[in-house]
Amino acid sequence: MSCTKAFTSRYGKGFGLFDTQSHFNIPNPVYGVIFYTTQLLICGFASSNLITNQIFMLLSLISNLLSLYLAYILFLLKTICIVCVALYTINFAMLIASIRRVNDIKKRKAKQE
Repeated sequence: MSCTKAFTSRYGKGFGLFDTQSHFNIPNPVYGVIFYTTQLLICGFASSNLITNQIFMLLSLISNLLSLYLAYILFLLKTICIVCVALYTINFAMLIASIRRVNDIKKRKAKQE
């Protein structure tokens, strides 16, 4: 188990998708801070707004797809990163919560009509 192995691999920057000279080849945790801050802001403004909650759900879905990719990278690196696995779990929980919230909002709107 080594988070260091994951973070220091070529996949630890820009998800291993960008050239080393690219402006997007920044450490993955920077993307994480941007993503989770965005999700917090959206969640704070979401309340019962369907579109905002759908954006939150879409971003959660994208984060889960990226989590699958990164989990595969951990498999290739033959390591387990506890921090990474914890974040994958959080991403999955956010997706489930966002799906439930969107469904609840749709049900409430249907009852009002």
